[in-house]
Amino acid sequence: MSDNRKITLIVNYYGMQAGGVETSFAELMLYAVSKGYRVIWLTTENCLKNATHTEITSCDAIEKALIKSPTHAAYVDRVSCRNERVIVISCEPLTFARAESMRGKLGEASFENYLILPNFRGKIYFPEQFFTGGKKDRVLRQMASAVRKMNDADCLRGFAIQHLTAYEQNYGLTIKDKEKKLLGGLRRITEPEKSTVIKNAADRGKRFEITACSRFDFPHKGFILGLIREFAVLKEKYPQLSLTLIGDGAGMDRVKRLLEELPRQTAEAVRLTGTLPLDRVRELFRHSQLNVGLSGALLDGASCCVPSVVVRHFCEDCEAYGFLSDVPDRLSEKPGGDVKPIIEAVIRMSDEEYIKQAYRDYECAKKVFDYRPDYLFEQNVKQSAVLSKSEIFRLRMLKAEISLKGRFRDIDDFA
Repeated sequence: MSDNRKITLIVNYYGMQAGGVETSFAELMLYAVSKGYRVIWLTTENCLKNATHTEITSCDAIEKALIKSPTHAAYVDRVSCRNERVIVISCEPLTFARAESMRGKLGEASFENYLILPNFRGKIYFPEQFFTGGKKDRVLRQMASAVRKMNDADCLRGFAIQHLTAYEQNYGLTIKDKEKKLLGGLRRITEPEKSTVIKNAADRGKRFEITACSRFDFPHKGFILGLIREFAVLKEKYPQLSLTLIGDGAGMDRVKRLLEELPRQTAEAVRLTGTLPLDRVRELFRHSQLNVGLSGALLDGASCCVPSVVVRHFCEDCEAYGFLSDVPDRLSEKPGGDVKPIIEAVIRMSDEEYIKQAYRDYECAKKVFDYRPDYLFEQNVKQSAVLSKSEIFRLRMLKAEISLKGRFRDIDDFA
């Protein structure tokens, strides 16, 4: 028997700055609105004010539940979902625990609570990493117990297989059917005009623009720093080179300091755009000759039919693995090679070789995106309580402890 109750999507993710997770969630919210679903975004006043996804902040159909306190009660006080099918998505396990406290407090609403994993190493996804010694061991056991219950209740989802595999290895569990637990793509990939690709190929001798899109979060996205250094070396040999860096973040000051160390002419060939709307990002990609990056932003560039080079996570050098179409693992922190020979190879390719490489990477991105926007809404997982009240309380205290030590941004600290 089908469930005809109204669907409510609650996005339990406060900051809508530039980034792959944020773009995915923004697209999911807009898609849900287009389907006539109710959408609630749990956020803070600071996050709402500083969000770069203005298409979300300006959408009146998306309800903004402003949270002023990290207490559990704040959620229930501001959200009422009676007789609805409620789907909640979070990315951080301690935030998932707070969302879990809503279960049973929303009248007759059904409640599906998902932890969507977007990373394979970051501390906020593995909270025990904030500690050392015996304390770390105790927190690891606490987290492992909670994560096992999430897995047993079928709450775990991922943006990539590697994210789920990291949880398996870290917490000693087995996630069944991992391929079926990956979020589907939220937009169709449309082939760009071939004339644009042909022009990009023909222009390489007089204009060669390298574009990278990333949150300036180091060392996770540290390749940005390495790319600037490698660009400076290549610029002396190839004066037509320019570099466009799309993004912003806590590491912006480091980027600017690094540019100040470069020769003036080299520094002037580097453009910092800050965060941009997604349509503007794609426009910049379409008119560049090379895309260098990792994760979702790399796919965005490849989907614009630009040759795309996969680089290493969690490294402040720009270590490359090769083109997207040739690299089976686009999410890795294993040592890579020097990116300069790959860039030079693209500069020197014949126009025919360049166009073929652009389309190979485009086809790879198109396959990875796998358009399935209804994925979460088709799950309809029957969940009972995942975590006990005592477990939720202990995880809440863990969050408070980390926050008090200044090691973890609390919800009001997101810019």
